[in-house]
Parts: sequence; C-alpha cells; structure tokens
Amino acid sequence: MAFHAQSTVEVPEPLWLREFPRTAVVALSAKLGGVIRRKQVRVVSYAIENSEFSELVGNVPCRRFVRLVLSAFLKLYLRYAVDFVVFGTPGAQRAYAAVWPRAERYPVILELPASRGGRTRARQGLVFLGETSPRKGVDVAMSSWELLEVEFPDAVFSIAGTGPLDDAITRWCRANPGQRRFLGLLRHEEALELIGSALVLVAPSVREKRWREQVGLPISEALSLGLTVVTTDETGLAGYLSSRGHQVVRSEMLSPQSLAAAMSAALASPLPMSRVSGDLPAIHGRHRSHEVLHGGSGD
Repeated sequence: MAFHAQSTVEVPEPLWLREFPRTAVVALSAKLGGVIRRKQVRVVSYAIENSEFSELVGNVPCRRFVRLVLSAFLKLYLRYAVDFVVFGTPGAQRAYAAVWPRAERYPVILELPASRGGRTRARQGLVFLGETSPRKGVDVAMSSWELLEVEFPDAVFSIAGTGPLDDAITRWCRANPGQRRFLGLLRHEEALELIGSALVLVAPSVREKRWREQVGLPISEALSLGLTVVTTDETGLAGYLSSRGHQVVRSEMLSPQSLAAAMSAALASPLPMSRVSGDLPAIHGRHRSHEVLHGGSGD
C-alpha cells in the first residue's frame, strides 16, 4: 500500500472504530508512500457516523483508560493524516467536531438520493421496510397502527424485512389481515415496487447501545419515490425532513401515541410527490461527495 501510485486515497471514516486500526494503517502507509515517491498524497474520508465518540466506545473494560488513549490517537490521526472530509449529514459533522474542532471547516453534502420519478398507479397505505427489530422501531409502529385502523379503514400497513420480531409480526398480522401485511425479506426490485405503491414510509428507529441510525436506506429510497416519511430524530436527515414537511418525532417522546399522531398526519395529508422529488438533488449526494473528495481526478 505504501507504494501505490494514487494521489488521492479514500479510507473509511475514522469513527468507524471497529475498522479504525486498519484504516489508520492504510492512511499512514499512503502518506509514507507519498514521502518515498516525493509525491503528495491526499487522504480523504466520507463520514456519516452521528454518534459521538464517547457513545461509540461503550462499556468496554477499563473504559476511561481506553477512551483517553483512543481519543488521543484519534485526534492525532485526524490532525496529521486526514486531509479532507465530506460529511453526509450535519449530525455527522457535529459528532466529529466534538473531538476534532477542524471538522467545521469541511463541507456537509446531504446524503440525499436523486429522484426515481413517481409510480403511475394510485398509492395507498403505509410501509415499513428493514430489519424487524426493536431498534428499528417496528414494534412501536405496530402498536401505533392499532390506534389508527378505525380512523383509516381502507389503509393497509405493510411490513417487509426480516429479524428477531418476524414471528411476532406474523401473529400480529393474522389478527387483522385486512389492514396488516407481512411480506418478509424482499429483493431490491420488489422492495422498490412496494415503496412505490405506498403513500407513507414509517421508519421510527431508536438508539440501541452504540448503534444509531446514520441515514437509513429505506428513507433514502422512499424520498427517491416521492413518499412522505415518518421517522424519529435519530436519522441524520431529521433536520432536512422536518424542514420539508415530513413527520419527525423526537426520540425521547416516542410512544405508540406520538407515533400514531405522526402517522395519522402523514396519511391524512401526504406531501405532494412532485414536491418531495423536487427537493432532491440532480445526482445522489454520495456521488456528489465522491466528486468533491476526489476533485474530479478519477483516482
């Protein structure tokens, strides 16, 4: 790695702590290779981690000592090895700024999708797509839907994905098959078709230990197809979604009742699909970030 010919090397983001030792080796090897070849090498990263460093360390043995040592090395790495960073969300920039004040100098390019265009057939109902686990909030969403089924008798709540709550979801759907549907794990094309048939995406993720929703692929896919999104402020896109009229519930206030109110508002008055699509960039934010990181060099 130290002798590669690239002038720009993109490495994983530093707050991906599990990979950080390997990332540091790659970055420092690239820098060393540049010194040996007498050629400047830029080390760049794309960052979307929005949990702060202290939360990511978790409850490891000798936590205080580990945190101090890792924090010191992380700060040295960020100061001397990283030349440029693009943040995919404002939350990511804030998380890095807590250990690296220079983070505020670098740009935020929202990880937003480009529009896929709306589906032509009529849309109805809500959809949850993803891991069927408590951290994704599907259990809260199910309880919320129970409060709304009388209010929206013609609407169906479809759940797609797989995880530890599959059996519970199956039993729940059997109690009211006319308004509850569990589709299991879908192929990507099938998932897009499901999203494109719905009015509202429900994605009420909650923090679990060191995990926090960074962006959320279902949110990205839903926006690209013009859906109204109901989510929590855990996603890094919460500020964007709230400012555009989507429903964002504060995580500390999340309950079946608060989520039901957001779902009801979204179903009763969904955002115009053309408006959701019109707010999106011409190209995917991740692709735009890649162009900025590499300066059009093609490395």
